[in-house]
Amino acid sequence: MVRSCMRRMCLFLFVIPCYPGGLNAQAEVDQTGPIATGPIQTKSIQLDEGISRLGGLTRSQLEYRLAEIDEQLQRLCPISLRSGVGAVGSRTAVGPEAWRSEWFQIELDGASPIDQIVLVPTIWRDTRAGLRADGFPLEFRIVVGSKGDSTGTVVARYTEKDGLLPRIAPLVVPCPSIVASWVRVEALRLSPRLWDDQYVLQLSEVLVFSGQENVALNQNVVASSGMRFEGETRHKRFLVDGFVPYLMDAKEGEKSIAFRKQGEMDDNPNRPLSAITDGRNFHGAILPTRDWINDLAARHKLETDRPLVIAELNRHYSRQASHLTRMTWLAALAIVGIGLTIFIDFIIRSRQLAKIKERFAADLHDELGANLHVIGLLGDLAQDAVDSPEKLKRLLQRIRVMTERSGTAVQFCTNTLDAKGLYTELLADMQRTTQRIMADQEGELRFRGNEESLRRLKPRTRADLFLFYKECLVNISRHSEATQFSAHLEAKPNDLTLIVCDNGHGLVDSPGDGVPPSLMRRARLIGAQVTVTHPERGGACVKLQLRIRKAWRQK
Repeated sequence: MVRSCMRRMCLFLFVIPCYPGGLNAQAEVDQTGPIATGPIQTKSIQLDEGISRLGGLTRSQLEYRLAEIDEQLQRLCPISLRSGVGAVGSRTAVGPEAWRSEWFQIELDGASPIDQIVLVPTIWRDTRAGLRADGFPLEFRIVVGSKGDSTGTVVARYTEKDGLLPRIAPLVVPCPSIVASWVRVEALRLSPRLWDDQYVLQLSEVLVFSGQENVALNQNVVASSGMRFEGETRHKRFLVDGFVPYLMDAKEGEKSIAFRKQGEMDDNPNRPLSAITDGRNFHGAILPTRDWINDLAARHKLETDRPLVIAELNRHYSRQASHLTRMTWLAALAIVGIGLTIFIDFIIRSRQLAKIKERFAADLHDELGANLHVIGLLGDLAQDAVDSPEKLKRLLQRIRVMTERSGTAVQFCTNTLDAKGLYTELLADMQRTTQRIMADQEGELRFRGNEESLRRLKPRTRADLFLFYKECLVNISRHSEATQFSAHLEAKPNDLTLIVCDNGHGLVDSPGDGVPPSLMRRARLIGAQVTVTHPERGGACVKLQLRIRKAWRQK
C-alpha cells in the first residue's frame, strides 16, 4: 500500500513541472514592449469581436501573436506629427444633433480605377485624453460612382461597433477594383468636436489611390454644408491638397540634410548638392505616399490589438498561477497524506505484530500446555497399568495420538493460515477433549442449538473457541481440585454462550475480576466477553459470551 502511494506521489510531482507554463509562468505582460506578422488587414476589428477571437487562442498562440506584433511594429513607420501651422482640412457646419447626414464629395478628373481610399482625421490635443481625432464620424459609408449615376455604389460602411475611435492614424479602406469618377464620404452619425461638444464632420485629408497615384489630389470638392465665417482657413480644397498632419519618419535608409547656400552659418556646412535629390529626408528614406500611409494604418491596428492580446495573456497567466497554486497545495497535501499513510501503516503493522505475538503465546500455552498435561496424566495411568499389557497398549496408543496432535498444534501455532483444517467438527472435538482431560472428574458437555451455526464459524473463530474451552478444562483439572464439573454450550444465529462450572476451591488467586490471564487473553483474541462468578455452593463458573458477526461467519 505504501509503495503504491509513493508511486502515485512521484507521478504527481513529475506532472507538476510539465503543467503549461510550469513554475516559471509569467504573471504579467509588459504593456510597452515592441510585436506581429502576416498580412495586415486595414479595416479595424470590433473590440468585443477581437476579445472573443483571442479567447479561443491558447497561451502559446497568444505569446506567438504578441511576438509577431512586436516584430512588425519594429519595421513600421512611427506616427510623427508635423509642427507649425498649415492646412488643416475642411469641415461641415456644426450643430447639436448627432444623427444627421453630412458629406464630402470629390469629383475626379475623369473615370479612374480605384483600389484604396484613405481618410485622414483632424487631430486635436485633449487636455485629459491627449491627441485624438476631432469630428471623425461614428457611423459613415463611402460611396463611389460615375457621371450620370447620382446613387453610386457603397464600397464600405462603418458603425460605432467597429471601434474606429479613438485614433490619430489614417483609416485605410480597401476597395474592389472599381472605376469611378466621384467619391463621397457620407456621415450618418457625427461625433462632437472636443472644444465645444458641437457635432460636426471634419477631416484633414482624403486620398483616393489608383495604384501609387493619388487621383483625388487637388480635385474639386463638394460639401453638404460649410461654416459661414471661416473663410479660407478651412476651405474645401484643403481636403485634397495633399497635406497631412504627419511627418514622414521611415524606419529605413540614412538621414539626409539638404544643401544650403554658401555664406550661411551652420554647424556642418559641408553638405553636398545631391542631398536635395537623394530621396531621403532628415529621418531616412522618403517612401511612396501610399506605402507610408499604409504603414501608419497598420501600426494603429497593431497598437490597438496589442493591449487585447496582453489582456488575454494576463488572464491566461492569472488562471495558470491559480492552477499552479492549487497544484502546489495538492502536492503538499499529497506529501502530508503519504506521511500519514506511512505512519498509520507503521502503527497498524506494530499492532498486528503485537497481536501475532500474543496469539502465538496464547496458542502455545493453551494448546501445547493442555496436550502436555494430558500426556502426563496418560503417563501416570500407564505406570499403574504395567501389569495389564492390553490396558498399557491402549494408553501408549493414546499417548502416541496426543504427541501427533501436539505436533499438529505446533504447526498451527507457527502458521495461523493452517487453521482451516482444524476443528471442522467443533462439537465432536470438544466432546473428545472433555473425555481426555476430565477422565477423573464427573461431568459432561451439553449442547443446545443448531450445530450448523458452529460449522458456519470461521476456522480461526472455531479454533479460538476450542482453545478457550480446553484451557478452562485444564485449569479445573490442574488447579481447582474439583470432583465435578459441568459445561454448557448454546449456539444461536447471532450469539454463542459457553459456561464451564466446577465444585473446586474457585479462582481466588486470579487478579482483578477473577478471570485468569490465559482466559482473558483468549477472550480478547476472539472478541468475546468473559466473566467469572463464584456460586454459594463453592467452585467457580466461567461464562463466555460471543456475538457472532458476519465477518466471523465462513462464506
